[in-house]
Amino acid sequence: MMVLQANHDRGVELAGVPGRVPRPVDIDQTHTGFETLRTLRIYRFQPPHVIEGHAEEDEVYIIVLAGSVELAIRSEHWSNNTTRFTLTAANDQSPAACAAYLPPSAEYTLTPLTAADIAYTRARPSTSRPPAVFTAATRLDEAGRCVLLDESRHAERLRIKVLHVGAGAKAAELTPIRESDHPGEALIHVRTSPAQGAAKMDIPGAPASMLESWDTVAVGPGECPILRIAAGSSAICLVVAT
Repeated sequence: MMVLQANHDRGVELAGVPGRVPRPVDIDQTHTGFETLRTLRIYRFQPPHVIEGHAEEDEVYIIVLAGSVELAIRSEHWSNNTTRFTLTAANDQSPAACAAYLPPSAEYTLTPLTAADIAYTRARPSTSRPPAVFTAATRLDEAGRCVLLDESRHAERLRIKVLHVGAGAKAAELTPIRESDHPGEALIHVRTSPAQGAAKMDIPGAPASMLESWDTVAVGPGECPILRIAAGSSAICLVVAT
């Protein structure tokens, strides 16, 4: 288990967007040593700038973590090339389309409707699946976890989950990846409230690592860490895995 901290001073240049675009999370295989899960990158976009992108040779999930965007996907694998979808960050109050899948060679146009945090994760598949848009709908799974989104069937390599955990007067805990999930390579991105002192994560038998909001934890095959949330705190977890 490895904790990778965000860098809120990091920015990149994107075609058609003036200045540098914040990319606080920029994780690739040089950081993780993973073989299949290639990247997790999280950008902070602002309206009215339009983002044009390409899946290249990868399959890609785009996940809205904060704010709302309008997304159009162009691909030979579906007929909705002119459709514009509104994606909004998953929440535990109401269903919302919050994520999209792009196959290799797909192109997209993303227009922020508000300030928005957008995660991209990539893996290299052997086949192409049609694009898709996924809606978050809160449910409790058999382990009692509050699951906002669980998509493990559409992509060839990638799986994504968005989980929520809140602690009342007593501390709470969450196992983001269970043995029944057949854990492989995975990244667990955590947003906490408050931003500091709210969370720690450990693997049984090992010391706990304190986490700040925007931290990402890289875990290897077979590892099932436990996220522990302090009383009065809460967290949203994005899990991307192969």
